[in-house]
Amino acid sequence: MTFLGWHRWIGLFLGLFIAVQGLGGTLLLFRQPLNHLLHPDAYTPAAPALDANVDAVRARGCTITRIDLPDRATDPLFFQLSCSGDPFMATAGGGQVLRLAPLNDWPLEWLFQFHCRLAAGTTGEQAVGWMGVALLALCLTGLWMLLRAARRDGWRGLFCPGWPKASLRRWRDLHRAVGLYLVPVLALLSLTGIGMAWNPTVTAALPVTPRPSPQVAPRPDGALLPLSTFLNRAQGLAPSSIRLPGGHGRVVMVMQGRADSPDYEQFWYNGYDGTLLGTRRAGERAAADRFMDLLYPLHTGSLLGPVGTILILLAGLSLPCFLATGIFLWSRRRGPGTMPMLVSALSRDGTDVLLITLRHRFGLPLPCIGAGDHVDVHLPNGLVRQYSLCGRPGRRLSWQIAVRLSDVSAGGSAWIHTHLKPGAALRLGRPRAHFPLSSGNAPVLLLAGGIGITPLLSMAWCLWDRGRPFTLLVCARDRAARPLAAAIAATPLAPSVRWHDSATDGRIDLAALLTAQAPETHLYTCGPAAFMQAALDAARTSGWSPDRLHWEAFAPATASGPAFTILLNGKAIAVAAGESLLDRLLGEGIALPHSCRRGLCGQCVVTVRSGSVDHRDSILTPEDRAAGRMTACCSRAADAGGELHLSLTP
Repeated sequence: MTFLGWHRWIGLFLGLFIAVQGLGGTLLLFRQPLNHLLHPDAYTPAAPALDANVDAVRARGCTITRIDLPDRATDPLFFQLSCSGDPFMATAGGGQVLRLAPLNDWPLEWLFQFHCRLAAGTTGEQAVGWMGVALLALCLTGLWMLLRAARRDGWRGLFCPGWPKASLRRWRDLHRAVGLYLVPVLALLSLTGIGMAWNPTVTAALPVTPRPSPQVAPRPDGALLPLSTFLNRAQGLAPSSIRLPGGHGRVVMVMQGRADSPDYEQFWYNGYDGTLLGTRRAGERAAADRFMDLLYPLHTGSLLGPVGTILILLAGLSLPCFLATGIFLWSRRRGPGTMPMLVSALSRDGTDVLLITLRHRFGLPLPCIGAGDHVDVHLPNGLVRQYSLCGRPGRRLSWQIAVRLSDVSAGGSAWIHTHLKPGAALRLGRPRAHFPLSSGNAPVLLLAGGIGITPLLSMAWCLWDRGRPFTLLVCARDRAARPLAAAIAATPLAPSVRWHDSATDGRIDLAALLTAQAPETHLYTCGPAAFMQAALDAARTSGWSPDRLHWEAFAPATASGPAFTILLNGKAIAVAAGESLLDRLLGEGIALPHSCRRGLCGQCVVTVRSGSVDHRDSILTPEDRAAGRMTACCSRAADAGGELHLSLTP
């Protein structure tokens, strides 16, 4: 898979989770102000009164695990608790509990747990780490594609994309420019997030100093010292929190300095007698310890002060923007209405034709198809090819297409014959009818040249179901080259199918064939261009009216030719020699729907207001062309240096 493929699929499958993490992290930058805003009753100004507040909280029957000390003397204390085994949060001031509620009733505190570990413990931490890996992969693949684009189109357009009028190009340039400026910050966020989420794994690989983990045995007759005793021993940085490992209070850890500062220090005390059990001082930590201590302040941006906070804020807000613009660009390029399909069966009958049976990947009913319909097949190698549906119309559990291995394959039929296996996944477009079967009860002659049998076979099924008289005549080189002969022989259509093998029967006499048909018979033909032209010429010579002649070409057209100019919305756009009109429009950022690029599907049709057109498609009728329709993928101005006045609307 290419870098672009990895970038797209990671963004599509994990983009929503990464965007949620980004928005959550953005809100957590304002955790304290938002807590005050959401719970004003919990932050009523009051004297901290540490011991009195601790006693008030413990009187509620809760176990204290952590106490966050306020920056201002009039702010209450913030407690993390365990009440009957469930996580609770509380604030207390002036010897009174101001607010005691479960974790879920503190939105910002719950969001913090979700951001760190998805509120799912160790498993959640592992998942958060993988999200960081995904974000890092998006950064690296995106940066690689940006560098390639810069080498191709120049750096100026990348750094200063402007504001194009075409919406598709505008959103593409916005996606690229924002990514270019913020990719260093996003990569830093992903790396620090991975380090914190996978802290045990990372620290095991680095020469870090083990953290003290002192234990104190219970003393049935001993009394725990007031927590204020330990704060009074603090020297240097102001204490920011008190932690009680296990919640019993036999071990008390006092943190001096903020947790988002690399200079913090930790002290462990015996809760009974105040003996110092261990320390973790800033000057005593090894280089690996200091590196790990930098992860949190780097992740929050506090290490760089207000500038860092602004950068982290912009990076967090950019993630949902990347998701929205990425999905928009992907959907516009992917084309509307594709369906996930699986190859359920492959069949070869000794010819160079592969019969493919397809089902919906999730077992859903497929759209109804009509006689002569075809679909776009999106191949894993990036190509899109059009194939006629040759199965029985009305069946919605499976579709069938037949693919002949072309002698001059451009990668479509060759890939299918070489790589397609049962169980393979493909995406197919919605069925389109550019070769419909006329209504009425008149007889029908279906004349196929080789693989041209595919759209006519579905017509034969439809005629057979209706009881309408028809003959399907298939011309092939020899008996061994008869396409789908074995599959047809096992169906009720077999008596109505005739075969003409040039090797044994000689060249078919089209004039005699058409003259022998009943009056009002309709002719439907599909096959090589020369074969169809000969059949149509013979029919016209025999006096067949134009309304009884129907054909479908499947030979791809080419866009080669001299340069010309188009006028669109008052703007002159030059189309270079050998360049297609479709490529020029897409290069201008104009989102013109397209699929086959070979004049076969009809998605890229535009309206010609004035000018002479060299029509090269196989899809437009003479009436369409007379009405000013033109396919942008292959048709062009009829004269070298000519000018076409176009409109993208009918």
